[in-house]
Amino acid sequence: MQPATVAAPAAPAAPDAASKPPKTPKPPRTSGADARPAKERTRLPWPFRVLAWIIAIPLGLALVGIPARKAGYLSSQKLLDIVIERNLDRYLPLAVIVVLWALVTALLVQLLVEGGGWLMRRRHARPAQDG
Repeated sequence: MQPATVAAPAAPAAPDAASKPPKTPKPPRTSGADARPAKERTRLPWPFRVLAWIIAIPLGLALVGIPARKAGYLSSQKLLDIVIERNLDRYLPLAVIVVLWALVTALLVQLLVEGGGWLMRRRHARPAQDG
């Protein structure tokens, strides 16, 4: 049987060296011709994205609600049945309308935001081509 060797505990390192990672040097700030180019914006600014939602929510409801009402799927009687009836089947017409409304609204927002981003990128690219 061999005797077990026990290593002595290591001396504690300086508290500042162990807790802070080494600093990476920052590139010097330059101005003029040597300055880094500004980051190109690839997304629409947030006010335009909010505006897309403000436009899409009522438009989506109109695009779903008007055809559903004309087809008789969403009539005054069916809306009254949602309030009066006791079974869970009463919510089916409303659930279908809400799901379709959400889908149409999401598609409209996507089209508005992507279309706005496309126009923004196109407008930023046009001065570079003209110059």
